[in-house]
Amino acid sequence: MTHVAGSGIAIGYIEPSVRVQDDFFTHLNGKWLEATEIPPDKARWDTFAQLDDDVRLQLRALINANAGTANIVDSAQPERDSDARRIGDFYASCMDEARLDTLGLKPLRER
Repeated sequence: MTHVAGSGIAIGYIEPSVRVQDDFFTHLNGKWLEATEIPPDKARWDTFAQLDDDVRLQLRALINANAGTANIVDSAQPERDSDARRIGDFYASCMDEARLDTLGLKPLRER
């Protein structure tokens, strides 16, 4: 995408066939609107929504990478660092529904 030097403004999406004084929004975003499809599971779509989706996928990958080995002691398995262990253990504890049902609100009351 072409940017105005130093401004960070993407001028490649500007629709020159629409006069700015007639429709400012379409003038600035016309080409983006034509080129971008809103995902079917979204009510709106913009760069912030895309960033949110990307971050959620990265977090899910991080959690899944560490959750599979949570609470497993295996001498053949390389030791996970403390952050990875905490992520995996936290996820595993949240997913242990049977234990959560048994504990109820007890862990919250003890503090």
